[in-house]
Amino acid sequence: MISMNIQELSKLPAIFITGTDTDIGKTIASAWLCHKLNADYFKPIQSGIQKIFPHTDSDFIKSLDLNIKVFDEIYKFEHALSPHLSAQYAGINIDLNKIILPQSECKNTLIVEGAGGVLTPLNKNEYIADLIKKLDIPTIIICRSTLGTINHTCLTVKLLQSYNINIIGIIMVGIYNAENKKSIQHYTKIDIIAELPIFSQKNNWLQLKNYG
Repeated sequence: MISMNIQELSKLPAIFITGTDTDIGKTIASAWLCHKLNADYFKPIQSGIQKIFPHTDSDFIKSLDLNIKVFDEIYKFEHALSPHLSAQYAGINIDLNKIILPQSECKNTLIVEGAGGVLTPLNKNEYIADLIKKLDIPTIIICRSTLGTINHTCLTVKLLQSYNINIIGIIMVGIYNAENKKSIQHYTKIDIIAELPIFSQKNNWLQLKNYG
């Protein structure tokens, strides 16, 4: 069983946050980790800009007043589509060589949030998994707590393992489900390091900050 507690995570230079799907809770889990670890935040690829504030996930993190550094995106696209399509509409090709981890002046852990899931396409040949592999940093998987999560989480784990990517934990988001937690840990041999409720609104942030 792979097991790592929150305190141990703060010793890592950088952690990649991926998910079993889009809208899975990656940003809220990233915010929670930034708060718990006093970590900086970086979302290299933003696909979709909202008309009202917060316009992007980075804007949302900034709005929480965590007193951390939020680094600018490398790629930011208007359309809320798979990144390869958003880039295509913008007349741009996403080049993984242009995505370099920023350096924190305070030597804080850097939380790097991905887009979509591990097989979300970034260009004609590469996926989010290829970006994680290139950055060469350990990864936390965000998954739902509800029906279907065992299959989706196991598939995500198997794919990342095929890339020889270091998975250091899983965070479940949603209504507590003891059986799904037990099954995911059994089949993946990876520890659930946190379980978060769904906090999608900023007015619930005080509750989230005090959670766990």
